[in-house]
Amino acid sequence: MRKVVAVLLTGAAFTASACATTPESRIRNEFLLDVYWTTARECEGQHRTVHVDSLLPGGDITLRADADSRMDLPGFRDCYWRGIQARVERRREAGQPVPDNANLRPDVDVD
Repeated sequence: MRKVVAVLLTGAAFTASACATTPESRIRNEFLLDVYWTTARECEGQHRTVHVDSLLPGGDITLRADADSRMDLPGFRDCYWRGIQARVERRREAGQPVPDNANLRPDVDVD
């Protein structure tokens, strides 16, 4: 399932970037992949009982949890929020664009 989600997200991002004509659209797509998607994947690797099912453009994600393992959700959520903050700070320090409305604490839900 994780491979399917990654392929769908990558395909959607590629399609969106290919169709994006404004610099703001390109910045949002790059930000989505670099900040939200990369951070979610890193946190998923640290909290192996929760799995990313979907990622929305604003960074909100839906997870699924292995049976009786929702106890990892708070740790995943904290990891995700800290990771987003750290990536945004690194982007700013490097002079990379950050959307004005970047959500630093997106919703993290379990299906």
